[in-house]
Amino acid sequence: LMIAYYRRLQAGAGRSEALRRVQLEMIAGGTARGAGASQQRGLGAELGGGARDRSHPFYWAAFIQSGDWKPMAQASVPKQ
Repeated sequence: LMIAYYRRLQAGAGRSEALRRVQLEMIAGGTARGAGASQQRGLGAELGGGARDRSHPFYWAAFIQSGDWKPMAQASVPKQ
């Protein structure tokens, strides 16, 4: 969840929207059921996660966004 959240922040998404999108992806994710059930879908597949299904809000609902809702300003990194 946090890796995908920070990737969205780096891409310029607003903080609330980034968390919302990642949570929706978590709900839609999990381990595919049925034939070929070892194949993972959703964020787990994108992030190379294990086979454990963590799509249920029990695993990630405690994460909340607080503070400024706007996108983070891109900090300029000095060249060395």
